Amino acid sequence: MPCLLAYLADALRQIMAGAAPLHPLTTGLLVLVVWLVICAVLAVKFLRRE
Repeated sequence: MPCLLAYLADALRQIMAGAAPLHPLTTGLLVLVVWLVICAVLAVKFLRRE
């Protein structure tokens, strides 16, 4: 499984190089969105201010 940054770099490269439609990018975008949600949930859970 490639690292998270590879998904972002691949999506940006495809968009800039040939204006790729979103269909081929769905896997990379899905991985990035899931990672964002996981990080946000963990941040809310562990970084609460009193």
